[in-house]
Amino acid sequence: MIPRKERLAAAAKAAADAAATAPCAAAALVGASAGRTPGSFTYKNLILKGIPVLELTNSEINEIHAAGAITFVTKAGDNVTTEGKAASGEYIDIVDSKDFIISNMEYGTQKLLNSLPKIPYDNTGIAQLENVAINVLKAAFDNGIIAADEDGSPMFSVNYAMRDEVNPADRSERQYLGGRFSFVLAGAVHNVTVTGELII
Repeated sequence: MIPRKERLAAAAKAAADAAATAPCAAAALVGASAGRTPGSFTYKNLILKGIPVLELTNSEINEIHAAGAITFVTKAGDNVTTEGKAASGEYIDIVDSKDFIISNMEYGTQKLLNSLPKIPYDNTGIAQLENVAINVLKAAFDNGIIAADEDGSPMFSVNYAMRDEVNPADRSERQYLGGRFSFVLAGAVHNVTVTGELII
């Protein structure tokens, strides 16, 4: 008879080996999404490959969603994610979109500061800072993060206060706090209901 300690070690090794070779849904989700541009896709109905789907009822899927998770089922012949929300309840593509804008604003502004001998604290220097924000928001629009109006123009605004609108104490401390922007999120369609009428 094999000693208990050895049996437990063998069982643990077998479990670890199985886990190492079993498909991981989280890894498949990362693999299907990580190379995509933020704003260009949503995490609901994302096709994952190599992952076995779960046979779940609608009530079971709703319970999973209520617990702050998503799962993986077959819809219209494709194996897809059932929802696109993070555990916090926020849509994951919105989190990605906010991260894209914040990181690019920070990077672009710092890159501008790095690339010039100085940014003058006048309207010309402030306009250079403002252009960074405009370019980031244009890129966000091109990616599908920002909505378009009825004319197809991006729905964002940028307002950087001019020198005479800035607190003199801030100027003396060489800090600029007057940059503001806003935008309308494009969002995404996750559910569709179509009403039809049969006329005889």
